[in-house]
Amino acid sequence: MKLILQLVLWVLIIFLGWKLYSSIIGPVEFNKKRDARYAKVIKNLKDVRAAELAHKEITGKFTGSFDSLVRFLDTAQFANVQRRDTSYADEKKNKAYGLDAKTGGYILEAVLLDTLGFTSVRDSIFGGTDRYKTMMNLPLEQEGITGLIELVAGEVIKNQGRKNEKAYSAFEARISKKIVLEGLDKDLINQEEQVVSVEGVNGAFVKVGSLEEVDTSGNWPKIYDAVPNNTKNEKNQKTKTTSPEAKKTADCDGYGDEEIIKSKMKQMNMDVIEFRQIGNERKYYIRYISWSTGNAINGERTLDYSNNPCND
Repeated sequence: MKLILQLVLWVLIIFLGWKLYSSIIGPVEFNKKRDARYAKVIKNLKDVRAAELAHKEITGKFTGSFDSLVRFLDTAQFANVQRRDTSYADEKKNKAYGLDAKTGGYILEAVLLDTLGFTSVRDSIFGGTDRYKTMMNLPLEQEGITGLIELVAGEVIKNQGRKNEKAYSAFEARISKKIVLEGLDKDLINQEEQVVSVEGVNGAFVKVGSLEEVDTSGNWPKIYDAVPNNTKNEKNQKTKTTSPEAKKTADCDGYGDEEIIKSKMKQMNMDVIEFRQIGNERKYYIRYISWSTGNAINGERTLDYSNNPCND
C-alpha cells in the first residue's frame, strides 16, 4: 500500500512539474513562433505599402485591387525630374512703381521642373525581381498555412460638413491574426487579439494603412522595422570588401540608416516610396510623398550619412 502511494505521489509530482514547465515554456515558444510569422507577413505588407504609395503618386489615388496594382507595377514609370530655381522681373509691380518693366528692382521667383527621363516603378521598388506578383499571398507555406492579404481602398473625409471639407484617398491591407497564428495555442491567440501596446501588434489584424484616418503606417512596433527591408534592390547585394569604409557601411547595412531615415521622415509627415544606396558608401537617394500641407506633394532628396555613427 505504501509503495502504491509513493508511486501515485511521484506521478502527481511529475504531472505538476510538467504543467508548471508548460505554463512557462508554452508562452515563450508561442512568442518565438508568433514573432517569426509576423516578420514574414510584415515584409509583404511593406511591399504592398510601397506599391500603393507609388500608385498614389502617379495616378492620384490608392487601389483596392491586387490585380490592378500588379498591372500598374508592370507598366508604370517614375519621371526623373530635376528642379531648378529661377527668377524674372515682376513687370506688373515695376510698372506700378514707375520703374522699367524689365530692369526694375522687383522680381518674381519660380521653380522649374525638367523631366530628364523615366524609371520603371517596378525596378525602383523591387529591384528587378517579380516578388510583387506574390506580395498578396500569406508567406507561411513552410508552416503549412495559406491565405491572402485583404486589400481595400476608399476615402477619408476631413472636416465633414464644413466649407473646407476634403476627401483623401486611403487604403488598408490586413490579415487576421487567427490565420497567421494558426496551429498555436488558442488561448494565447485569443490574448494576442486583444493586445494594445506600443511593443505589440495591436488588434485582431496585422495591417498597414487605414480607412478611418489619413495614415499609411503599420500597426506593428518599431522592432519589426529593424529587420532588413525586403524592398531593397537585390542587385546591390555585392561581395563585401574588407576596406575600413566598406566595413563601416556593412556594419550599418539593413539595421540602421534606412529605417532611421524613414522613421524621421515619417515624423515629418513624409512617406518614403523609394530608398536607394548610392555606390558602396552611406549615401542615399530618396523619393517621398509629403503630406504636410494636406495634399500629396512628391519630392526627392540625396542624403550623405558617411560621417554619421550607425543608427544616428
